[in-house]
Amino acid sequence: MSFGYTVLGFGSGGAAAPVELNISSSANNLNIKTLTLAAGGTVSDNVNVTIDSGVTIGSSASATPALITDTGWSAGVIITIINNGSIVGANGVNVTGANSAGGHAGRGGEGNECGYGIKSGQAGEAGASGSSTAHSNSNGGDAFKHSQTANDNMAVVFSTAGTRTGGSAGATSYAGGGGGGGGGGRGADGSGAAAGGGSAGGGGAGIPGGNAGSIGRGATIGTGCNTSINGNAGTLGEANSGSAGGAANGGGGGGGSGGNGGDLNTAGQAGGSGTGYSGSAGGAAGSASTPNGSAGAALAGNTDQIS
Repeated sequence: MSFGYTVLGFGSGGAAAPVELNISSSANNLNIKTLTLAAGGTVSDNVNVTIDSGVTIGSSASATPALITDTGWSAGVIITIINNGSIVGANGVNVTGANSAGGHAGRGGEGNECGYGIKSGQAGEAGASGSSTAHSNSNGGDAFKHSQTANDNMAVVFSTAGTRTGGSAGATSYAGGGGGGGGGGRGADGSGAAAGGGSAGGGGAGIPGGNAGSIGRGATIGTGCNTSINGNAGTLGEANSGSAGGAANGGGGGGGSGGNGGDLNTAGQAGGSGTGYSGSAGGAAGSASTPNGSAGAALAGNTDQIS
């Protein structure tokens, strides 16, 4: 990259001539103040910037404009840009976003210690849907930005506009979380030691990392009203797959096992049926989404001072 810098002498009446900056080869992420100071000028000098024909000023990242004025200029400074080439913002990129949360699993059904079903299983929770907000890297970058916001009579003048193009937008892809598994059913009602209320396992969680369902509870046959047996809890979902529901572990009525949690964009399964009582449904899968970023601007920042 080569630049031709010329700092002219003083004109008639003692007024300083503008600093002349010539950009003769393509480059990225240029700062007019930095170039002015490197050429021996000051922030109180007027500046003429000439971009040669065939030269493209671009950007290496959409978060950074291709060409900026920077801040700290003195009041009344005029920056004149003779753009015979192109000023182009960086394009936004396509991004794969984080996985959406999986649904919580349903709770297993319950029977009490004296052999009666007291709660049915609960349905699994739906997985979260993908975000509607694109990642910042999917936004296109600005071509030219006048950074100084102070109202100090400063002016940026494009005497030759050339081509000024903001970067195009990309998109961000989000996967929906899997639904939580349904809780297993409760056992059939019995009485006393003859038929303990069956317990059911909690449903498996959707991904990533939804909570496992709570366990069911009940009694073992022959133990009367004083002993309870729990079903197994479901497990947590993993990064890319749902998890298994807990097994039923109850007495007389025989509650069902919890349903498995869903994978990404896959609904959870219903819990297993208890004797005489159906397990509850698995949660629905969250929907995927692909929101677009925003395109970059040709002119950004304090546009009131740009003409």
